[in-house]
Amino acid sequence: VGDYNGQLTVVKPVGSYESSVMSYGLSLVYNSAYHNQYFSNNGNGIHSKDFSGMKLGAGWKLSAQETVSEVTLDDVNGSANAVQSTWLVYNDSDGTEHYFSRPDANTGLYKDEDGLSLTIVKDGQNFTMTDKQDNKKYFTNGYLTKLEDANGNRIHIVYNGGTPGSNVPNASGSNRITAAYSQPNGGNSTKIFGLTYDSEGFLTNIEETYTASSSAYRKSCQIGYEEKDGIKYLKRMVLNSR
Repeated sequence: VGDYNGQLTVVKPVGSYESSVMSYGLSLVYNSAYHNQYFSNNGNGIHSKDFSGMKLGAGWKLSAQETVSEVTLDDVNGSANAVQSTWLVYNDSDGTEHYFSRPDANTGLYKDEDGLSLTIVKDGQNFTMTDKQDNKKYFTNGYLTKLEDANGNRIHIVYNGGTPGSNVPNASGSNRITAAYSQPNGGNSTKIFGLTYDSEGFLTNIEETYTASSSAYRKSCQIGYEEKDGIKYLKRMVLNSR
């Protein structure tokens, strides 16, 4: 349970890519703040992007569903007249929202309000987040599309059946994550996860698509749902090895 926001989160790892260069894992995450709704920018208080075609059951999200959104807030500053200003909201891997303010209105640099030592640079509808170790996250049209460590190694989060080289989520309309790729600095990209959906847009399978020569098996996670009062809830997660 978060000390500040009181949200209950449950994290279930469903896939891992281990590498001496840059490891990456995927998890299914339950956040009580979304307990009766699907994770998307549905107007019910979630600051995110359009994931209406990517559902995991009410209250659940995929850890890779990280986003940056712009919001307009009133800054009273002790005066009787509120002044509106633009803030950024980073929705992180477990669904917690972090607010970023812009200390200098003449720059595109935003700083987080939670003391996490994170900064975001805005370029149109694209955003680059940097931590104090110089690791970066890139958000295209507000959707997380790339993670890059200080040595230039990358993880690509790919949408709508694309590839790392053609990975531009729609600026308007729904997007769904369909794969993740690993790319060492100066090397080629390798697909490490593939995601499958049913006809209604519910995530049904996550598969580790990379098998090292020393590994005799790879894992997948099958996901099932049950419906109650017109809303589908996550019912089971079955991890398989083969």
